[in-house]
Amino acid sequence: MEDTMTPLQRVRNNQNRSEYMSYLYDLYHRDDAPIPLRNTYTGLAELHAKHLGRKEIDRQVELWHDDKHQGQIRAYDAANPVHLDFDPIQTNDETETSD
Repeated sequence: MEDTMTPLQRVRNNQNRSEYMSYLYDLYHRDDAPIPLRNTYTGLAELHAKHLGRKEIDRQVELWHDDKHQGQIRAYDAANPVHLDFDPIQTNDETETSD
């Protein structure tokens, strides 16, 4: 993947990441967390992504009955396809041959 950021953009991006991680550190009270999480940044981005994901899933479920919202959700998912950690064709072939 080609890096298209200018040096100034790269510096800004790194600064943003650093400040965002500090924000997450404070948000999740890592100074008060139990050991081994105390005073670490380990897992903060993943933890927050799961938190945001749960909220978004709840929102999507709540609005699923509305055709407009359902269309927007489907369009977003089509434009940003999920990445499977398995080959569905191979998995399907294995299921059919094991019967």
